[in-house]
Amino acid sequence: MKYVSVDLETTGLDPNKCQITMASFIVEDTSHPEVPVLALPHCTYMINHDVYNFEPTALKMTAHLFINSRWSSVNYDSWKRIVEDFLCLHVGTYNVQLAGKNIGGFDSKFLPKEILQRCSYRYIDAGSVLIDWSKDKVESLSKLKERLGLGSGVSHDAYDDAIDVIKILRTTYQ
Repeated sequence: MKYVSVDLETTGLDPNKCQITMASFIVEDTSHPEVPVLALPHCTYMINHDVYNFEPTALKMTAHLFINSRWSSVNYDSWKRIVEDFLCLHVGTYNVQLAGKNIGGFDSKFLPKEILQRCSYRYIDAGSVLIDWSKDKVESLSKLKERLGLGSGVSHDAYDDAIDVIKILRTTYQ
């Protein structure tokens, strides 16, 4: 099965007021888990806006991305076309399976309809796949990584966080 691990960095929590500032789409093929995660095809960009509507907490978490970023930047409209072409090339035109940490509850709400209409309406959420039923809630990305011995912390760099989701999900492949 192919899926696309998605992570977004945004200017805040409200998709009606806030914007995507960084996005990463990484293609994983579960029939080839031997491929190093850093060799997987990805589409990762910083996204430019004329004006940014940052909430203070989001700015604090992601300000480091704007200083000496390792990623190219594009305007929002160009980014949408780039992602559509990337998905078509690597996964197909429809029923793209998205995965992430809180993909359904957060990231998908920021994705433009042109991208969402190509995707399955079902999502793979790493927190739900690896739920610890003894806890009172679904664990954070950082807690999942710690529990699985994959390190700790979250970089709030969309590429790194999308890679972490693939590493977490790879622990479940049979």
